[in-house]
Amino acid sequence: MFFFFSAADDIPHADEVRTLIKDIWDLRIAKLRKSIDIMVSQQEVYARLDDLSLMEINVIRPFLTQALDHMHNLRCHVAENPSNT
Repeated sequence: MFFFFSAADDIPHADEVRTLIKDIWDLRIAKLRKSIDIMVSQQEVYARLDDLSLMEINVIRPFLTQALDHMHNLRCHVAENPSNT
C-alpha cells in the first residue's frame, strides 16, 4: 500500500483505487475473523487457512498462534484438574 503515497500521481484515479483496495482488504479480514471466531467457538485444536495471501497470514499469525496456545493451556488445565469443571 506504500506505493499509493509515493506514486499517487502516476496512478490514474488513485483515490478510487485506494478505496477499492481498502474495501477488498476489509472484506477479506472480516471473513478471516469470522472463520477464526467459528474455530474458537467450536474449540478446534488446529486452524485450517485456505486461500489466504501471505500478507493476510502474517497479519493474523500473532493472534492465531496466541489463541491456539491459550486454548491448549486451558485444555491442559482442565485435564489436570477435572474437579474444577
